[in-house]
Amino acid sequence: TTIEFNLARAAVARVDVFNLVGEELWSHDVQGKAGVNRVPFAMNTLENGIYLYKVETGGEHFTGRMMVNH
Repeated sequence: TTIEFNLARAAVARVDVFNLVGEELWSHDVQGKAGVNRVPFAMNTLENGIYLYKVETGGEHFTGRMMVNH
């Protein structure tokens, strides 16, 4: 799947994936561009369930949910 997010300007963004008890399962730094950014994420290592992802750049962050159903 792909994690998608928007940036107002180009910046390094950190993308983290967590389970619902707050354990970090995956982390990746990307050089984001202004506008829509897409980060590929292989969910095949995760069990079925709901996960949270956080995108952080500078002092701003966004948290979203995703569901895994194989």
